[in-house]
Amino acid sequence: MVLAASVLTISHSGYVYATGLPATAAWLREAPYPYSVRAEPRVSGEHIRPESAEYVFEWRRDGWDGRRATKGAEIKTRPMPWMTEQWLSFEFFAPRSSFEGDSKFTIIMQYHSVPDVDLGEKWRNPVSSLVVRNGLLQYDFRSSEERVTPEDSSGFLYTSKGTLRLGSVRFDSWNRVVMYQRFDPRAGKIRIWINGILHERENAGIGFNDRHGRFLKLGLYVPQGSDLERKEIRFRNVLICPAARGDEIDACGRWFRGGRALRRQGYS
Repeated sequence: MVLAASVLTISHSGYVYATGLPATAAWLREAPYPYSVRAEPRVSGEHIRPESAEYVFEWRRDGWDGRRATKGAEIKTRPMPWMTEQWLSFEFFAPRSSFEGDSKFTIIMQYHSVPDVDLGEKWRNPVSSLVVRNGLLQYDFRSSEERVTPEDSSGFLYTSKGTLRLGSVRFDSWNRVVMYQRFDPRAGKIRIWINGILHERENAGIGFNDRHGRFLKLGLYVPQGSDLERKEIRFRNVLICPAARGDEIDACGRWFRGGRALRRQGYS
């Protein structure tokens, strides 16, 4: 099911060109209930501004039954095999009441890689993800160099796995995220700015050996359920663009009106 045009758009024309889709059709919905994903446009005077809407994701414990479909409230892009290096920028608002006191972790962003099903490969854990755990934010990443990711009775056998600790979530306020990822099972690179603070990792294995590339998911994914009755998170100002080796943050910004989109948010 494709989200309606007013729900979420991508303002980068290069991305639209790459997908061959109109910007408003670039996101797909993975949400089991009508309340799971919605848009709340901000109002300026008497005028609704849909282009600056906040996008709300809601998960309720009484709707969770352990099946994959009921674990999340998310939207996703189509696969992007051409983007082996990519910039992503967004802001998220996490209410304290939706996370504090929860002993279970929640994934709020994840990149998945499409498996080579013709070779017998299965869907695996995300290549990379942003996870809220006990009030702290972390970036988890994995790699698999094998043509088909092996597995045994314990699960998938990845070439490598890692975690980058990003500090505390600023609950009840907007958190600004800019992320650069070079997807390479042997020599990947990660640069993440969280509220202006840089965290990075060089020569990290990130990505799987797949033909069809990765796709991005945003929202709430609650794989183990929750101690809380209800969880909510909001996103706005989501921007995606390809990168070339050596890109710095303002180079990505040039895709968005000469860099103003990123610099306005304090990332330059």
